[in-house]
Amino acid sequence: MFGRLGLGFAGAGIVVLVSGCCSHDQAEAKLSDGWVVVSGVQGGSFLDQPSAKQGEPLATSVPGQSCLTDQELLSAFGKACDHESENPSSTKQPDSGDLNPGIPTVTNEVRWYCSGQLAVRVVLQRCSKTADGNLDGVQPVEIAVKTLSNH
Repeated sequence: MFGRLGLGFAGAGIVVLVSGCCSHDQAEAKLSDGWVVVSGVQGGSFLDQPSAKQGEPLATSVPGQSCLTDQELLSAFGKACDHESENPSSTKQPDSGDLNPGIPTVTNEVRWYCSGQLAVRVVLQRCSKTADGNLDGVQPVEIAVKTLSNH
């Protein structure tokens, strides 16, 4: 599944990749030296030390993890950074005040990571890391990357 992420983005890796590509006095950009977030048409995953191959989707010698606990996410990517306010979600409760029938959907979480001239916004969805069904982890749903000099 993760080998076919043709439209994948490396969220945390792009921070290093793009910030390293545009200045000659910075260290070489790498994706293979840590965790990256990958999101594409096949879904999302976290990859540890992926290898980049000329236009191919990122690959690792071990399968990616689609769900990390909050502690694993903090250990892999560090703390989130300050960011602009998020607009309120467009999903509203019914006017009557009653809840919609069925299992309520889980609200997505947003984490922002910043480095130098880049901001990376990662939308995460709660998932079950273990077989017990508890929503004790997160999986990537969307990644957005913006350079601060891009007006």
